[in-house]
Amino acid sequence: MPESRYSAYIYEDQRRAERSPVDFGAKGILPYPTNAINCTVLDISDNGARIALRNVDIVPHKFKLFIPETHTLCDCRVARQSGKEIGVEFENKIELKSN
Repeated sequence: MPESRYSAYIYEDQRRAERSPVDFGAKGILPYPTNAINCTVLDISDNGARIALRNVDIVPHKFKLFIPETHTLCDCRVARQSGKEIGVEFENKIELKSN
């Protein structure tokens, strides 16, 4: 059986900051005025996060992510997708004040 031409490929992590594992409920806010989707932040760094969703097909390339646990609203860009998970890069992050 011929060897796959991809067998020697080694994934190189290109993240600029180390991610910490978490289990935060969050809301993906889509560009449509009343649409938000439930998701779970699986790991997070200063620059991005890995998010689990029921349906990754409805997520646009850019969207907002609200993380109540950290009182943060982020402008996100989808960097990668694997199954029901996406990796996002934060383009802008706003720390909201808690009451």
